[in-house]
Amino acid sequence: MNIDLAIQDLKAFDGGVVDTSSLIYLQKLSVLTITASLVSLYILPQVREEFSAALPSSVLGLDVVGPNTDAAVVLAARTYGLPVISEDKRILRQAKYHHVPCFNSLMLLLYLHFRQAVDELYYWDAVGKLQGFARYGAEIYAFAETVFTTMKSRGDLSAFSSDITEDGKQNFHNNR
Repeated sequence: MNIDLAIQDLKAFDGGVVDTSSLIYLQKLSVLTITASLVSLYILPQVREEFSAALPSSVLGLDVVGPNTDAAVVLAARTYGLPVISEDKRILRQAKYHHVPCFNSLMLLLYLHFRQAVDELYYWDAVGKLQGFARYGAEIYAFAETVFTTMKSRGDLSAFSSDITEDGKQNFHNNR
């Protein structure tokens, strides 16, 4: 895994095709709404059906058909030139095979922190929660920590646009 490429991908990230597993994770971490307010999240009808909870109104739909939901997520990402957001190893492997950028919830937490949407304390608290329910290996957490410390040491906070209003931040933090 390449740290510089991961940071470059995070800086360029503005949304992607999200699968059910990531919607569940983002909801469990209480960051689904703030994520959807900062980036374009696209879902397929199959994913909408699998995710029974309410979605933020800013989540966009794509109508792509595939042999199954996993394949349709990757096909939608390829068709529309979007990254894949997933926790599912099969989906991530398919996306990498097709050279589609991939993000998981841990990387989205990094993105949210460096966009100044969540503070460092919230970030580390959410990482702790992920460790309680996510199926990431130790190498994934170690990689994310290296990305975090590298971005922090480089002062990469300034590389992200800061279009979050103070009200939006306060409302989000009050929802914790």
